[in-house]
Amino acid sequence: MEIIDFIVLVVLAAIAVVFCLLPTTVQQWFAAHLSFGHFGIRTIKRRHDQTDTLGNFILFLCLVFCCLYWKIPQYFLLLYTILFGISFLILMSQTYRISQTYSKKKQISLILAIFTMCAIAYCSAIGLLNGHQIMKDLPVFLQSLQKNETSSFFYYVRHYEWVSVILSGLVMFYTFYLVWAQFKYMRLENSFKADNMIFFWIKVIFVSILSIGLGYGGYRIIALAYYL
Repeated sequence: MEIIDFIVLVVLAAIAVVFCLLPTTVQQWFAAHLSFGHFGIRTIKRRHDQTDTLGNFILFLCLVFCCLYWKIPQYFLLLYTILFGISFLILMSQTYRISQTYSKKKQISLILAIFTMCAIAYCSAIGLLNGHQIMKDLPVFLQSLQKNETSSFFYYVRHYEWVSVILSGLVMFYTFYLVWAQFKYMRLENSFKADNMIFFWIKVIFVSILSIGLGYGGYRIIALAYYL
């Protein structure tokens, strides 16, 4: 583990403590200013249902970023961190909003569950679980693209970097989806996405395993497929 990875883990742990111990007044400020109220919620009369147009639109923008991130190799990781950080703060505002009537123990449990899901997803997306492989593969892919080597069928058979680029984009979008899916559910249902806290933690563990599987296992599969 590199020193920067250790620093990231320490910072994430510190953020978890801070969000759990925020005073009620600060939590209410988050809930009031970053939850967007009912803005973007649209009623579908034909289905007698509601949809979160705002959440869907932002998720679409995240998809565009994850498809095109390789065009900005010097800045994509920083930009991803900023976008994910903002998304996380917005999700936390919803978490504070729906948990204002919960007991302190239940509220902290919900905050820790949300944070655990987001932290593991973030670590997976930035490459902490695979030695930051995308930072090694992306320059090679761009060099091949510049030399027009990608126009040959045999390039895709002999080189794995293009798969790494796709996988990295997939992992990043998965992390955004986790955040904004929770955000939309909390806005529309005024609750977290489970019947009770135990089942919610089970879901968090499951999606976190998927995050680890994509971030670590995905690159192991690439290594096996290309005999690396």
